[in-house]
Formats: sequence, structure tokens, C-alpha cells
Amino acid sequence: MELTPEQMAAVFNAWAERFADDPAAFDDILDEDGIPVEDYGDRCAAYFNQLACELFGV
Repeated sequence: MELTPEQMAAVFNAWAERFADDPAAFDDILDEDGIPVEDYGDRCAAYFNQLACELFGV
């Protein structure tokens, strides 16, 4: 999947809005010591891909 800079910005904005609306929904990215979980990047990539699909149908 390839996104334009504008589309990528829209994905980041959607993520920020969802995080601001419900930060608790993102708690599983940190372990009990407050450190990002080992597969943090994989989870982020999957979530951003999901957002891109929702926003742009790609």
C-alpha cells in the first residue's frame, strides 16, 4: 500500500483523534513497567493499515 503525504497525515490525525477520545483503548502498547511491548511496531503498522483501509478503502 502506498499513501500520499496527505493520506498519511489523515491516518495520523485519525489515530490522534481516536487516542484523544479513548486513551485507555491504547493501554496494551505498554508493559507493566511502562515500556512499549516487544511487538509495538507490528501493532502500530497493523492499526495504521486498518485506519488507511477505513479512510481510503485501500
